[in-house]
Amino acid sequence: MKKETKSKLDVLIGKSHINTGEKFAYVIPVEGYVEGKGYNVGIAVKGQLGYYKTDWFWDCDYKTACKLANEKNEKLGLTKVEAFKIVCSTMLAG
Repeated sequence: MKKETKSKLDVLIGKSHINTGEKFAYVIPVEGYVEGKGYNVGIAVKGQLGYYKTDWFWDCDYKTACKLANEKNEKLGLTKVEAFKIVCSTMLAG
């Protein structure tokens, strides 16, 4: 039988802090561009140091990738300001 592997995003979503309602936001790090793949999508969890890298890549320019992240955050019920605050909280944690 073939062993099934989980993506980093599957593992992250499976973590209890997200399932219990802790806020998180999609983020596109400027340094997250990978040649041939595009911008790597990150997930910032409120109050946790840094962000989680995912196995998602958006093959577009930085501005478009940020727009897509904002749209994903809006679907989570976050305004741009709330998402920005979550990202800032990851820089102050630790």
